[in-house]
Amino acid sequence: VCPLLAQDAQPLPDGASLEIVVQEVQGEVDVRPSAKEKWAAVTKGMKLAPGAKLCTGVGSAVAIAFGTNSVALVAECSVCEIRAFEIRGEELVANIHLEPGTAQVHVKQLAQLHTDFQVSTPRLTCSVRGSRGPFRSECDEIPDYGRNDEGRVEADVHVGVAAVGD
Repeated sequence: VCPLLAQDAQPLPDGASLEIVVQEVQGEVDVRPSAKEKWAAVTKGMKLAPGAKLCTGVGSAVAIAFGTNSVALVAECSVCEIRAFEIRGEELVANIHLEPGTAQVHVKQLAQLHTDFQVSTPRLTCSVRGSRGPFRSECDEIPDYGRNDEGRVEADVHVGVAAVGD
């Protein structure tokens, strides 16, 4: 288990801006801010935007704060794309996509906005609403990253007791 994922991460305090910010980096973590940009090392305090793709190396992890109430902890050997972080009507929506990868998401509901934090994989989407849960994706074919021996997708949500896989 990655030490960063074992920690009980706390969301940013109220009053912080509605931004996506790298809270902690452990080991080698790279980011490609958009499809047109090159990969670069992730640094603590770096601001990210939807479209950014992160890649964690062996023994590496990254904690990403989504505004004032949500934190995604992306574990080693993961590829994570930030797909959305926006207000839609009365809802704050965040979405990350894992292919392959493992992420643990902590969400604290806001009084003024309902939060829907979605974690998607090539085969499923899970939603974390005011709780926390680990998610894992293993893919059949992973371009530029090789082939998974078992070729399966798994998502485990320990809070709420739901497990999905094939």
